[in-house]
Amino acid sequence: MQPLEDQLRPAAIMARRTWLAAAPRQVPEGLLLKIRGSGSARLSLVSGSSRLEFAAADLAYGARLFLMDGNASVERLPMERRISESGSANDQPAATVTPDGAVWTTWVAYRDKSDVVMASDGRRIFSVGERGDLHAPAIASGSGGEVYLVWPRNDNGTFHLFGSIWRQGAWSRPDRLTMEKGNDVWPRMAGDGKGNIALVWQAFERGAPSS
Repeated sequence: MQPLEDQLRPAAIMARRTWLAAAPRQVPEGLLLKIRGSGSARLSLVSGSSRLEFAAADLAYGARLFLMDGNASVERLPMERRISESGSANDQPAATVTPDGAVWTTWVAYRDKSDVVMASDGRRIFSVGERGDLHAPAIASGSGGEVYLVWPRNDNGTFHLFGSIWRQGAWSRPDRLTMEKGNDVWPRMAGDGKGNIALVWQAFERGAPSS
């Protein structure tokens, strides 16, 4: 594996063709492995006369395990997994974690010239509300397992906020939350774990943004 270049230092600075010397290495040479198994599994890596051996249970997120008198190290990294389905352009994601540890993700899926708000608990995928001209959603969890979802929707030329709640295994019928004449966009939500949900957004009054 070759050393990685510093991509934050371009060769030409401010349009001057002054080529920099070789950029310093940003990360050590090494391997990135995807491994399936339990915490009791042991891993062994052999390269020439060198041998590394460690147990999966010895690795914790955010902590580096040093081996070979500090000349080698192993670190556990979170692995990505696909959440959205194919066939749509999926973007503007947001996520929340419920008290029982379930991770809910929401995003906007664009297909057939319209958007739809999607939500997933990691096992199932739901479409929430009607299709239309939609914008970045926000999501937050309550204290009793309910999940709150808010998104901007173009309603006759003006973006208003609409919301739905996941409760008892189903999403509620979306309700319009804002009534002003200006656009309401970029919602953000957070819960305090005690059943209280805070919602903020950017509102446009008389053509100018306010908060």
